[in-house]
Amino acid sequence: MVGRRRTLILAVVLLGALFAATLASTAQAVPPTRTTEPPFDFDSNSLFCGFPLRAETLRNNVKITTFSDGRQLTTGSRMYRLTNLSTGKSLVLTDAGNLITNPEQTTDTFTGRLALFLFPGEPFGPGASLFIGRVLANFAVPGGFFYSSLDFTGQRVDLCAALRG
Repeated sequence: MVGRRRTLILAVVLLGALFAATLASTAQAVPPTRTTEPPFDFDSNSLFCGFPLRAETLRNNVKITTFSDGRQLTTGSRMYRLTNLSTGKSLVLTDAGNLITNPEQTTDTFTGRLALFLFPGEPFGPGASLFIGRVLANFAVPGGFFYSSLDFTGQRVDLCAALRG
């Protein structure tokens, strides 16, 4: 009887210690950070379309949430105007949806509507494209800026062609 009682007390103490350790690790978890994405404005850049292009942010409520494991979630919408400075032709567009960057910083997954300005050497680059649907983009270098591949399901609109004429 004394042996069973000791075993029961030991089990209760061990369970209590395990529960306390679980609570302590949860309480010490690093909360995610949340920031507002800065406006994406540029003026007279010929790199993307071969003609001088201006991008002006008209409305921006894009938020970036960064988690302690390195994942990032970008949500919200942005309205902007693209203008061909040679012809004066412009388009007003809205990005809306979300972007998830994996913890290893090797892949971005976009869903919704998103304009991407792609540099020479990137898929569809140089250029500016509006993607509608889902895009899976792999970085050339983990944590980098340039994409080595872009796979998409949905539509791709060539914004340079739309602004050219």
